[in-house]
Amino acid sequence: KRAHGGSYTFVLIAMIAACAVFLITSGGVFNFQAEVLLYAVLFALGYCTSMVMGFLAIQTGSLSLSALIMQYSMVVPAIYGMVMLNEPLKLTLFVGLILLIISLVLVNLKGKEDYVRPTLKWAFFAGLSFIGNGFCVTVQKVQQINFAGMYKSEFLIMSVAISVVIMLCLVLLFDRKAISHNIKSGGLIAAGSGICNGVSNFLVMVLAGMLPASVMYPVISAGGTITSSLA
Repeated sequence: KRAHGGSYTFVLIAMIAACAVFLITSGGVFNFQAEVLLYAVLFALGYCTSMVMGFLAIQTGSLSLSALIMQYSMVVPAIYGMVMLNEPLKLTLFVGLILLIISLVLVNLKGKEDYVRPTLKWAFFAGLSFIGNGFCVTVQKVQQINFAGMYKSEFLIMSVAISVVIMLCLVLLFDRKAISHNIKSGGLIAAGSGICNGVSNFLVMVLAGMLPASVMYPVISAGGTITSSLA
């Protein structure tokens, strides 16, 4: 609202701030391995898609509904855990999914003064955000499993560094005439968003090696949905 656009600039600043978080969590100790690079590239593609499309979804539709759809993407790694990792099916997972569906209906109820009718444009952005976020979080899980919980900070630094390069190209293509304005009007908010995103991604990496995907991601999804709706 403050920047009146500048989606790519916002996301670029957020990504740089997130990378700073990963540099701090690394403690200045790095152990880069070439094998991790492929996972970093895959994560970066999903991360950029999720961040940009999520921002555009918020611009064109309801904040609560957009956040809810993005949080639903946590179902993707949960399903991956059950299908590919043979994690046990639990009754609580099905109860949680039912409650998520109910929450979608409740968030989308009409009658609120700030209700924003969903459009095809919004659905397109929200759908791509869903796919991108689900994909990159699944890549996080796979990377942590395949490397025995190692290279958390290194993986995230490489991933976000690649994402920053991609986003910088998009900024130069689409936001270059208003870069200064976008930074002045929304830079601090963008940085704050990036710091929160960085902390969130790091904690997801830590938990990925500690909890089953079918338990962890629905819990994260519900928590994110509740806090966004309250805000």
